[in-house]
Amino acid sequence: MKQHLFSIAALAILVGTLSSCRSSNTAGQFKPGGPERQPPSASEIISRMDTDEDGKLSMSEVRGRLKERFGEIDTDDDGFLTKEEIEKIPRPRPRRR
Repeated sequence: MKQHLFSIAALAILVGTLSSCRSSNTAGQFKPGGPERQPPSASEIISRMDTDEDGKLSMSEVRGRLKERFGEIDTDDDGFLTKEEIEKIPRPRPRRR
């Protein structure tokens, strides 16, 4: 009986210790509702999509929303998106909670 009681007490201490370790490791890592994703910088966008490595993006290199809005973003109408043109794209507003 004493050994059974000792085993239960040891198990309770172990579970309590493990759960407190886990909660202290994750405390402060994320804001409520999950981590906020930051949009990529113009340099990051170009480095990901610039397949011919000329420092600018052509229509054939872009995809997604950049492709859909290419004509609007290409303000000098040269057929390429530069870092400066990409930096002028309005960033999405953070959602209110």
